[in-house]
Amino acid sequence: MDEAQRAYERLSAPSPGRPALGAAGHPAVGLAHYRLAELHRLRGEFATAEEHFRHASQRGLEPQPGLALLRLAQGHIAPAVAAIRRVLDEAHDPVTRWKVLPAAVEIMLASGDVGSARTYADELAHVTAGRDAPLLSALSAYAIGSVLLAEGDGRAALSSLRQAWTAWQVMDRPTKRPVPGR
Repeated sequence: MDEAQRAYERLSAPSPGRPALGAAGHPAVGLAHYRLAELHRLRGEFATAEEHFRHASQRGLEPQPGLALLRLAQGHIAPAVAAIRRVLDEAHDPVTRWKVLPAAVEIMLASGDVGSARTYADELAHVTAGRDAPLLSALSAYAIGSVLLAEGDGRAALSSLRQAWTAWQVMDRPTKRPVPGR
C-alpha cells in the first residue's frame, strides 16, 4: 500500500524542469490508482477502492477486472457479470485475456453460471499449458479446482486446489542468497 501511494505521489508531484505528471491520461498515474484501488478492495474499503478505480479510469487505464470484482464484493452480481463479459469481448490479445480470466471464473461462479466459468477456466488452462509461468499455473489450477468444486467433483477439485496451493507456496519462498564471507 505504501509503495503504491508513494508511486502515485511521486508521479503526480511536479519536479524541477517538468510539470506534474498527474494530468489526465498519464498511464503511470492511472496504474498507481489501480493498484491502490485493488488493495483497498481486498481490505474491504470499498468506497476508497471505488474512488481510486474512478481516478484510474480518468487517467486512461481500464479499471477492470478490479472494478468488476469490487461490484461482486458489494453484492452487485449482474453489473459484475456485465463488466467482465464486456472486457472479455474486447480483449483479443492473450496477455489481456489471462489477466481477466481468473476474475471471470470467480464472477461466473458467484453468478451461478458454472458453464461459463468452466469455459473461462479451460481457456486459462490452455493459455498456461507449456509455459514456465508459476503465477499463471497457480491461477489456472485454482480456477479449475473452483469449477470442479462447483460441478460437484470434490475429489478432482481437491487435487487441483492442492496443486494451486503448492504453486503459491513455491512462489512465496524466498530464494537462497549466498551468505557474505562464505
